Amino acid sequence: MISLKTYRKYYEDVMRRVPGIHSVRVVNVDQDMSDCLKSISSDELPVLFVVVPSAQETGTDPDNVEEDNLCLIFLMDRMDMQRRGPVRVLEDTQPLVESIKNVMRGDRNRGCCLMRNLDRMTTTPETGFYTDYSGWSVSFKLGTE
Repeated sequence: MISLKTYRKYYEDVMRRVPGIHSVRVVNVDQDMSDCLKSISSDELPVLFVVVPSAQETGTDPDNVEEDNLCLIFLMDRMDMQRRGPVRVLEDTQPLVESIKNVMRGDRNRGCCLMRNLDRMTTTPETGFYTDYSGWSVSFKLGTE
């Protein structure tokens, strides 16, 4: 499995390289993310939630361990139904999501220790996923040896 400390530090570095992300929070379950959202101040938005990855063993030889690490990140911002509804939040945050994905792809091409085994990425709009928030989820797979 991916070193959680390395994973957290990687996304803190992504935040520094992608202007517009104001904070990074590592969470492990839905309830953890919900609790974090309740404590976030407006100056921390948009926030990048990094969900702790899960790992599935893919190797069949016990002497040659391989696994796929299934990863998920959310970029979320608050929506105000009178001034800025969910679609507007998605429009405003989409360029940030694309920048994050481009950074990850670039890191893969440079052989970054975490992203060198980046496989596919899927991006999904999350409208009202948590009552007052909308944004994007990005799921992807990292293989390790």
